[in-house]
Amino acid sequence: MTLSGQNNQLYAKALAIAPKNPRVILAQAEWNMGSAKFFGKSTAPYCAEIESAIELSKTEKIQTEFYPKFMLKRAQEVLQQCKK
Repeated sequence: MTLSGQNNQLYAKALAIAPKNPRVILAQAEWNMGSAKFFGKSTAPYCAEIESAIELSKTEKIQTEFYPKFMLKRAQEVLQQCKK
C-alpha cells in the first residue's frame, strides 16, 4: 500500500516506453483491478484494457530468443474475473 504511488509511476513509465506492449497493459490492468477490489469498486472498466492486451499479443512479433512471452491463458483468466 505504501508503494502504490511508485508502482503507478513505473507503469506510466513502461507505457510511455512501450505503449503497445501487451504484458505492460495486462499487468497494469491487473494492478488496477486489485486496487478496485480493495476499495470495493467495479473491475469492469479494466475489461477493455485486458481485451486490448490479448489482441496486441496476437500481432506481436518476437525476434529475440529469450524475450518474455505473453501469457494468453493468464490474460483470459483475468478477463473472466473482470467480467464478474
